[in-house]
Amino acid sequence: MTIALYNIAFEIDHWWCVRAGECAEMDRVYRSANVQIDVDLVALSALVFFTGGPYSPFTLLYVLHTITAAFLLSRFETFLQATLALGLFAAVGVVHASSLDWLPVSTGSWGTPSIPYTTTVLAGLALTVYGVAWLSTLLVQRNRETTDQLQARVNTDGLTGLFNYGYFAAQLEIEMQRARR
Repeated sequence: MTIALYNIAFEIDHWWCVRAGECAEMDRVYRSANVQIDVDLVALSALVFFTGGPYSPFTLLYVLHTITAAFLLSRFETFLQATLALGLFAAVGVVHASSLDWLPVSTGSWGTPSIPYTTTVLAGLALTVYGVAWLSTLLVQRNRETTDQLQARVNTDGLTGLFNYGYFAAQLEIEMQRARR
């Protein structure tokens, strides 16, 4: 419930900053997105832990988490999130493999996972997550470059290279709002 409320608050904050058109506010939204992704990762790890650890059907949600990080964060932070996800999954697997009887953990009909099985699943997940992180960040980077090129073409005259009337009108509205404040 807390994560759902935080996600809603993040979306409202992001919408408000985009509507206001203030770049300084976007830095706050970026920091908020980073915290949201961290909280979501911890919640995902708890879900995997309580649904069977390495046997959990939710293990592949780490891949979805990495794709989300690629769209919201920088390349370095995406790979940092992927490493953190794999570390948390390894910790969940080690706890499950140690078969601590005092933990209220359901392992299903498979029983307690072994260290070799957990290591194999972790290696496969690592290859998948890092591959997805690399591909996602590459696609996001190309998308941003294409968007920037299109924006430059929309705002400038093709013959002279000078800003056109549409850009002037948008900037005039921004400056009028700033003057009113």
